[in-house]
Amino acid sequence: MKNFKFNRARKFSLGMIIFALFAIWQTSTITPTFTAQLGGTDAGSKLFPYIACAIILVTSILRFLTSGGEGTVFLDAAGWLRLGKILGCFILYVLGLKYIGFIPATFLVAMLLVFVMKLNRSIRWYALVIFAAVLTACLYFLFANILGVVLPRGIFF
Repeated sequence: MKNFKFNRARKFSLGMIIFALFAIWQTSTITPTFTAQLGGTDAGSKLFPYIACAIILVTSILRFLTSGGEGTVFLDAAGWLRLGKILGCFILYVLGLKYIGFIPATFLVAMLLVFVMKLNRSIRWYALVIFAAVLTACLYFLFANILGVVLPRGIFF
């Protein structure tokens, strides 16, 4: 602990650790959806948030422990802009789920996210369409058939 420096990376990691612990606490307050109807507990209401929180917590702890020396800048100006575009894509996705439903919203936002995150690489349009279609089909199969989740159909459909 002699060379311990509380640099930017450690400050950010500490903030993420606090956020993950807060999110775990909030997840514990979720009321299971199907408890009264089926008896037992509904893992789906809490499972995904717990998994996401655990991943954030573990990676933040590891980043905190391995951040020696001077911390690097988290993102440059272009990175923050790209992060804002990605956040905008997810906002569009939530709105798309409400209005046009799961299948078209997932297909369109998957293509949009790949386009936003491609940086300077060239992507063929047909590869983008195939990727979005396969991703949408796999997610639909996973959620609708395996997990039994009722997916949004949208107001317009």
